[in-house]
Amino acid sequence: MAMRGGPEGLLFQPIHESLTLAALINGNFGMASGTTLDNASNPDWEYIRGAIWNDDPSCLLFNDRRENNHEYSTGFEWGLENKSGVAGQLGYEDDATAVDKFIHEHQDFVVLIAAGNDADKENHGESQIGDNGAAKNCITLGATGSARSNDSFKFKPESPKHLTAPDAAHFSSRGPAKCSKNFKCEDVVGRIKPDVVAAGVAILPAGSRSTTGNQRWRFGDSKDEDWFFMSGTSVATPLVAGCVALLKKEKHHPSAALIKALLVNGAVNHSNPGGLVFDYEQGFGLVNVDVSTDMIEKGTFVDGGNKFEKSRWDAHLLSNIRKEDEEWKSHEIALPSGRHRLAVRLAYPDPKLSLFQNNVRLIVRAGGEERDGNMGNDQGFDKTRLRLLFDENGSGFKSFFEGRDM
Repeated sequence: MAMRGGPEGLLFQPIHESLTLAALINGNFGMASGTTLDNASNPDWEYIRGAIWNDDPSCLLFNDRRENNHEYSTGFEWGLENKSGVAGQLGYEDDATAVDKFIHEHQDFVVLIAAGNDADKENHGESQIGDNGAAKNCITLGATGSARSNDSFKFKPESPKHLTAPDAAHFSSRGPAKCSKNFKCEDVVGRIKPDVVAAGVAILPAGSRSTTGNQRWRFGDSKDEDWFFMSGTSVATPLVAGCVALLKKEKHHPSAALIKALLVNGAVNHSNPGGLVFDYEQGFGLVNVDVSTDMIEKGTFVDGGNKFEKSRWDAHLLSNIRKEDEEWKSHEIALPSGRHRLAVRLAYPDPKLSLFQNNVRLIVRAGGEERDGNMGNDQGFDKTRLRLLFDENGSGFKSFFEGRDM
């Protein structure tokens, strides 16, 4: 593993996250061959952060590694006034605007944001996710337990409070995002957050030997100075960044919207009864990269408007659709024989601003039945993340996309 910069510039959390990502890509057997870790000391952080959003090519941190962009959400400010002048959960602030603008202008750039660790803190209310975590185009990550023994926060053998992978971590910040006002000054239900979750309790990545004792043992004793336990949504996030890298290995040059759709459609919600649709603890559920990869291998996806790669699965640029049509139709996608649950997911990059800037409708027709993205059993569903569910016994299905600027 090559490391740019001296060890004095390494921070405890970033090196853990980077090495977790490298190990995951390599199949959890150590560092991936040829992995390069670009690191920066604290004084460099504001420059790097500005370079990311300003697309400064001189910033090396994300050149040719666009899947591992990770920000940490500061969604809750208790006792401080947010930019709306109200103490509590942050809404769609400047950082969320910057995230959505950047992804809308760089549609192959996958941005992952840790939801935050505020759910179990006193006086933090039912919802905590906000600020950059409330952005529409990013993937906001919550945390669950893991297979390793834990007391719901740190590694602890034989603990009676053990959280398993399907269990939402007690600290993982909850949604929905803070509600907004529409043009009639009416409250609009906050969007579904987090998007998905991944293991984030008692994770054991490699660490820096220069780390101090308090940080070294805060999340449990690994009994090995090269490996430190960590917990938090910021640990779950690089695991999913590794999943993104695996998906990009299966399909080169996917759009960020396709990556988001694949992850969400492959996830399973364990906290909502029946494991269906979504809730505000796990979003659309626990990431299952095998299921997401399977959709690529079977070709059960369409990537609309991809500027980098063309294949039989890629749609034409939706901007080329005649205005009078305002509709795009997919080819028929085959279904295996027998009765199955069909889940169809639409994701697209929306321009900045807290409310959706496009009027979009997803329609799925299968076996003579039709459903669209305005149908659901909950008033608070979000059209950029809606999953349509069928119990279908048919030969195939087609999806239709209708959209126009609002």
